[in-house]
Amino acid sequence: MVWLQAQAPTILCITHLHLYKRHNMNEIDPIQYGQLIAKVEMLESQVSEMSTDIKSLLAMANKSKGGLWVGMTLASLFGGLIHFVGEKILK
Repeated sequence: MVWLQAQAPTILCITHLHLYKRHNMNEIDPIQYGQLIAKVEMLESQVSEMSTDIKSLLAMANKSKGGLWVGMTLASLFGGLIHFVGEKILK
């Protein structure tokens, strides 16, 4: 990493063939600020979409869990009926 001292409020940092310009912490670049606001809004919309997707997945999981228990109940009843009939026929 190479640090180059340029003008008083600016420091240049050369790392991995990238050139980064670090501004004085008191300066706010309106273009970068606008880009940051746009990124935050995009991330908020993505989180909102993910929240609705997770809620729908949870609803599907709850439905399938109920279907599993119904299937287990029907299979148990059917197995019990087969066993009962088999016992009566074989005696």
